[in-house]
Amino acid sequence: MGTLAGHLLPGTFFIMFSLWWSFITALRHIQSNNYSSRKNPKTTYRSTGTMPCICLPGRLKRAPVESYVKLLFGLIGIIGEFVTAFHFNHKMSNGIGKDDISVFGCENNSHSHNHKREMDHQEHLDEKEIVKSVYFDPNNAQHITMYSAFVLQSVVEILLYYRFNLPKRLDYFFGLIAFGMEAFLFGFHLHSRAPMDIHLHVLLVYAILGCCISVCLEIYNPNEIIYTYGRILFTMLQGTWFWQAGFVLYPPVDSEWMKWNRCDHNQIMTITMLFCWHILLILIGLLLEFYLIRRYYLSSREVSDRLNEIIEIDDEMWNRLNEKSENEDGDKRFLMLNSEDEDIFLNDNA
Repeated sequence: MGTLAGHLLPGTFFIMFSLWWSFITALRHIQSNNYSSRKNPKTTYRSTGTMPCICLPGRLKRAPVESYVKLLFGLIGIIGEFVTAFHFNHKMSNGIGKDDISVFGCENNSHSHNHKREMDHQEHLDEKEIVKSVYFDPNNAQHITMYSAFVLQSVVEILLYYRFNLPKRLDYFFGLIAFGMEAFLFGFHLHSRAPMDIHLHVLLVYAILGCCISVCLEIYNPNEIIYTYGRILFTMLQGTWFWQAGFVLYPPVDSEWMKWNRCDHNQIMTITMLFCWHILLILIGLLLEFYLIRRYYLSSREVSDRLNEIIEIDDEMWNRLNEKSENEDGDKRFLMLNSEDEDIFLNDNA
């Protein structure tokens, strides 16, 4: 992530999924108030860890496409971080590495003066006293760990879809672990950085913690849409803030108007204000999206019937558990569920 592209990739990852979650969540909520049938006059809103891709044809609508895409993005991130993790370090014969001296990033500080004196001293060293070594960047190792947590979450979601005997809500639990691990890694990712760099990452940790809290609330009550929108808000905030941090720390063009003074307190205050505006603009966007979906949904009977397919998909996921299955001895049996199990399954897979 030590480049602009390294920030844009995870940012795009979070923005893309949060946009899709918000679309399906708004549609489900509108349907819960408007969808009716003889057997089910009103459908209760229920959240799920992943959302069906109703825009795809055929059986892909019911397949865990979101989990596969998440798995692919995570693997791409791991490969990218691994490839760019190897660096050369120039060490002197006494074991001191000139690349080991980090610059804080601020002007007129003692650390930068010490760095300058050290570099002036090294210019007079004989080239024979310099030894090159290869090392694996620990920052990349942390990023690989973060991506691995989301890859594992995707695998669990896929296993749950194919009816492996796993505990209920395990997808939510692994999502909580992935977000929590991300917050933990970024929280201890700030050593010897400039004040603005630290502030950008601290604000990112706040967004990640918001995701953790929202997921916990969803586990507690999956029928509350506010908790789902909390997860959507903070996930999208992660994505937009990754983009913001990328353009602040690694401007794409060498222009004065895109450069930030990483030690200026006034500019750090501006960064805090921008974080608040990210939240406000995301909320405005979610409200506008909800209004447009509702207006489009109620515009005609044909449109509403077409969008009601998401309810049919959720019902089919429930019916799959009632189909006949064959055990290892060849005997056929039914998966019998009592009323309590039925309610739990509907809450998980609606």
